[in-house]
Amino acid sequence: MSFPTGSTFVRTVKALGVARGDAVGAMAYASSQNWGNAHEIVASIKAAVTAERTSDYLLPTPAQSDFAAFIRPQTILGKLIGLRRVPSRVRVIAATSGSTAFWSGEAAPRPMSRMTFSGSTLEPLSIVAMLVTTAELLRSSSPSAESILSRDLAAAAVQAADETFIDPANAGIAGVKPAAITNGVTAIHSAGSTLANLDSDLALLIEALSDAGSDLSFATFVMRPRTALWLSGLRGSGGTLAYPGMGVKGGTLLGLPAIVSAAVPSSVGSPAEGGNITLLDPSQVEYLDEGAGAIEVSEHGSVQMSDVPGSGATTLTSLWQTDSACLKTTRYLGWQAVRSGMAQLVDQVAY
Repeated sequence: MSFPTGSTFVRTVKALGVARGDAVGAMAYASSQNWGNAHEIVASIKAAVTAERTSDYLLPTPAQSDFAAFIRPQTILGKLIGLRRVPSRVRVIAATSGSTAFWSGEAAPRPMSRMTFSGSTLEPLSIVAMLVTTAELLRSSSPSAESILSRDLAAAAVQAADETFIDPANAGIAGVKPAAITNGVTAIHSAGSTLANLDSDLALLIEALSDAGSDLSFATFVMRPRTALWLSGLRGSGGTLAYPGMGVKGGTLLGLPAIVSAAVPSSVGSPAEGGNITLLDPSQVEYLDEGAGAIEVSEHGSVQMSDVPGSGATTLTSLWQTDSACLKTTRYLGWQAVRSGMAQLVDQVAY
């Protein structure tokens, strides 16, 4: 019997919440429910308990795999076609310049091109999403409660992953997070918002990616929903749509896939800055996502509601006193470009 993606994950969270984080109690609660996937939930909770503590980096449990499968299609990485999926902590050899075939006459020496290789190892880096909710919602048996919990946790994880991947200002931190695929790219400044300007900008993007060595087979545009909507409404001579394949959810642009993300940098209201349109080649990006991670729930202690905890703010919120629960999910991800120049962008896009 199949279940909606995300149900195993969110029910594991509920079981842990009802048991106030106690693994034994959570397994007992899950077993007592009329859940067809209760055995997967019990297996997930049991697998997360190790000799040292819970949530060590192990093979993904059913709940962790379910959470990864739930949010992966919502991320930029999950929408890209042609990514090089690689295992963690395994050295991978990739060709940074390809081989070339030659014609050769009979009995003549056969020419051989020289390939260039590079070796790399991707380490799993953790991306943590935390959410404080009411204990009543966590314990509610209503199907809508499950939907709210899974949606809110997924939204936080998706936003963090997408911002890290696409924001050129992200130079990465060794051992903490990877650099954006666009970091260090020399941007093409937008020529303006007319159709002629747009055609010129997009042509320069394609030319830059091609000159960097991409064959454009997997080339994909990434932009803000606002930009995609603007493109979908542009009309050429005679009133025909200039880019009929575009919509607010993306589509196709000049015959290439176009995806959207609210995480694409944007300074709407400041035309001198604007947002970005990125064109990248996913086939030249190594990507690590084995579905591993951790799921934790706590109703005790106090939390500091801050994006930069420890930076000086001292106000703490007691979970017990406010009858709240803190949910924390951890996923292990990583990525890097195999070759330089495999992402190009137009910045200062004011539409």
